[in-house]
Amino acid sequence: MERGPVDRNIANANARRDADCIEGYSFGDVVPCTPGDAGVVEGLGDAKYELRPDGSERAYSSVIELRRDKILNHLSVADFEGTRAFFPYRFEDLNSQGTGGLLKSLEEATGFKARCEATLGRAPKHLRERRRLKPIAYHDDLPDDYIQWMSQYVDWEVESQIGYFPRQ
Repeated sequence: MERGPVDRNIANANARRDADCIEGYSFGDVVPCTPGDAGVVEGLGDAKYELRPDGSERAYSSVIELRRDKILNHLSVADFEGTRAFFPYRFEDLNSQGTGGLLKSLEEATGFKARCEATLGRAPKHLRERRRLKPIAYHDDLPDDYIQWMSQYVDWEVESQIGYFPRQ
């Protein structure tokens, strides 16, 4: 994605360091930096493309690489100063098994009692009792070449940290 005219003016004026970019990004981390150069997708807001977070202004070669860095960044929150507890739940686990386990973990970590009711989840009771971080679904209708490509290029070591595993 190329920079638009407003971003090019910022770059030409050597004002990258002081640029006020979309959603608090720095100039070297997102294209476009300015809302004036962003295309708006109705219902989604400003279109933007995150760049590698190394200041190089280089794009990711695939969304798979972006996902890997997003997962690692999310997991790094556990090491942030002031973080007392970190619970990397997957949406599909909360949706199928309910929020009771998450609420219990939060209560134990904070010492506060939840003032809301846990959701039950949509899975049958005998499935909700299974330990989380296990594969929950396989899609038989995916093309073999897609599965082969994903198996080759996805960083399964990182994916396994959040409960996703390659097909066997």
